[in-house]
Amino acid sequence: MQIITDRSEFELFTDDNLSSTDWQHAADCYLDARVEGRAFTANGHWPRGAQRGLNQPLEQHVIFSRVIRDRFTGAVMVSTDVAAVNLATLCAWAAESPQNPTLQPERIASDREIQG
Repeated sequence: MQIITDRSEFELFTDDNLSSTDWQHAADCYLDARVEGRAFTANGHWPRGAQRGLNQPLEQHVIFSRVIRDRFTGAVMVSTDVAAVNLATLCAWAAESPQNPTLQPERIASDREIQG
């Protein structure tokens, strides 16, 4: 499973997995998502391997899955996790202007190195 840590990786994931950048119709491209974790922060305490030994709750993160659904019932028959991104980071990217990003990929990487 790919761990997305910067905006350019998320943009590439979008290009590779959606027929357009319209996330409102991600299910049409056989993508599903779920949120795991308890803390709504972006301190670098996820995924679970990076959180071992820390006395902090696992940060909330979105896990994207490739799914195959039953044509008639819509039930998920097969689900494969393909990527994950920190939820607070994803919200920060959604809120910032593409012309003036405030959350630089280098900042995220350095935070993870210090805390990991």
